[in-house]
Amino acid sequence: MIYLNKKSSIIIILLLCLAFITGCNKELISNIPQPNTDMIPENVPVEYDDATASHILFGDKISVSGSGAELQKNVITIFKKGTYVFEGNLQEGQIIVNAESADVHIVFKNVHLTCSYSAALYIKSAARVILTLADGTQNSLSDMASRPSDDSIDGAIYSKSPMAINGNGALSVSGIYKHGISSKEAVTICGGDIAVSALKTGLDGQGDITLSSCTLKVDAGTNGIRSGREDKPANISIRGGKYTITSAGDGMQAYGNIDISDGTIAITTGGGSSEAPVKYSEFSMEGRNTQSVEAEDDTSRKGIKAAGDISISGGSCTVDSYDDGIHADESISISGGTHSVTSGDDGVHGENALLISGGSIDIPYCYEGLEGKSVTITEGTVNIHANDDGINTAADEATRTEQQAPQTPIQGTMPQMPKDMAPPSGMDIPEGFTPPDGTDINQGTGSSMQEIQGDEPSAAPDAEEKGRGSSGKRPSGGNGGRGDKPGGFGGMGKESAQEGVDITISGGTVTISAEGDCIDSNGSIYITGGTVYVSANRYPVISAAEAGLDCNGSLTVSGGSLIGTGTSASQTSGLEDAAIVYYGNSAFEADTLVTVSDSAGTTLFEFTPASSFNSVLIASPSLIVGETYTLTIGDLSEQIQLTEQLLTVGESSGGFGFGKFGVGQDAPAQFTPDKTDLPSADGTLSAS
Repeated sequence: MIYLNKKSSIIIILLLCLAFITGCNKELISNIPQPNTDMIPENVPVEYDDATASHILFGDKISVSGSGAELQKNVITIFKKGTYVFEGNLQEGQIIVNAESADVHIVFKNVHLTCSYSAALYIKSAARVILTLADGTQNSLSDMASRPSDDSIDGAIYSKSPMAINGNGALSVSGIYKHGISSKEAVTICGGDIAVSALKTGLDGQGDITLSSCTLKVDAGTNGIRSGREDKPANISIRGGKYTITSAGDGMQAYGNIDISDGTIAITTGGGSSEAPVKYSEFSMEGRNTQSVEAEDDTSRKGIKAAGDISISGGSCTVDSYDDGIHADESISISGGTHSVTSGDDGVHGENALLISGGSIDIPYCYEGLEGKSVTITEGTVNIHANDDGINTAADEATRTEQQAPQTPIQGTMPQMPKDMAPPSGMDIPEGFTPPDGTDINQGTGSSMQEIQGDEPSAAPDAEEKGRGSSGKRPSGGNGGRGDKPGGFGGMGKESAQEGVDITISGGTVTISAEGDCIDSNGSIYITGGTVYVSANRYPVISAAEAGLDCNGSLTVSGGSLIGTGTSASQTSGLEDAAIVYYGNSAFEADTLVTVSDSAGTTLFEFTPASSFNSVLIASPSLIVGETYTLTIGDLSEQIQLTEQLLTVGESSGGFGFGKFGVGQDAPAQFTPDKTDLPSADGTLSAS
């Protein structure tokens, strides 16, 4: 039975009336848990009157003073409303609360209790139970590895009623049988220094879990914190405090929603991202360290996971996860806080919408950085380094091709080809590459170079019509008409755009380096504000599908700034503001600082690409035709007068689907790969 005060009753009556008026589905409403307002931190008192409380002293002989509790063997049973103060050690015993609809307040003062046959603290019935950890005290509760009978009592602390823990003392909970703290109703922890270790879930609540103003450390064999069940959705709310979660399964899992407004959270799942097999794109050259990879099982090892929505408006989340770092089956909103996610799979993944409207998000290692049906960034700072796509949107993730690669790539080492991939016919084999047994190295992943080039070098039949010279290079120094560029920033032209799928960046600062596409949408891409830095890293024998930006629909860059680096021709369709495309005479090392300054010496943009490059694109409303700008790349500095809206400086050295800004174009007709186009042993590019 759940106790409802007058205020709670009025709230529920109003909700039911509203449901009736609006014709809501009664079955749906019955599946949505109603919050117990008695269990919010503000309504969970710490104070008590020691003079009127009942006192229980553990030891060789157990003593009980006051009313409301009875002793039978080594079991203390609380049967009515009141405050009960416990002290002392008991190696074999139990506290049971069986108080029907009454409030019970338990105070621990250096209590150490172990029970070998059941939960050390078993809340059988009550309106609610508050466990206060007295200031400066050390307390512990533990069960044992087996149960002689009812195994539904599956925690060292087990409750069938709403319960709360507060105070300024410390509590250690050891769930040796299954769970640490297990409750069939709501759980609130709003005080104390609590450490939970469990064979399975550390904190398992079938009702809402609210955490605030506490220190909680969880070490769990399955999930760290879990709320609800598939047929009983329940939420997790974190309003402050400090949390350290280490789990073999999910770190924090809700069958309802997760709301984080404050607090410091550190989560490690499945041993962390370093334990996960490295995922990489079908066309990626990742996996530069040779290590064996075991088949991945289907155990979920996500950092923060919700069956509903996730909202993060503040605090700090540091996640190192084997699986997705932050994952919602519905949508995710991040509007504040400072967060770092290192993931063996996706950094932040919302099955529907993903909205970032503030805060700072750093994803230094992942398969894909941000993923959802739609991704919108309006404010904040986002930094991503991805083994595949930096930002990806798609309506059906199942269509994405994934492979397994060796472990933990290290920047600057020699790329290794995927086992089932060989260079196109006629291409020199990279040093150190050994094809798998039975592989015909003359079979590429798509059209061979002979098919692209023909028997003799010649211009593509429609090269002149598409605005390219017979050399296959774009003219330098002029626009040439944006509409006549091949491919361009837009779609690949091979797949239709998916409805409702898009990436929109209207504010903030987004920095992406990726082994696949920096920004990839199965729909459209809109950059209408903010500043976007992309550093594409693409190996030349790979497909032209992998690029700096890739979308099946249209790409629009208008009102936002796009600064990118790559190692081949930049396509510029979709740019509506002034732009500079710069081609260097030789390659620049990764981590070389790139700055753009105006004539007054004010730095407009500053960028450190994560991959080697020889081309730079700057497109921004800050660029004004007729003005002079200084482009500085490491020790090289060059003044550029923007004489037209789209200015090309230098000449492209060609390239084949490798780190370019455009997508979907074929290789230039006269392109012949050479060893100078391949990374050297230290991972840098030689000038062609």
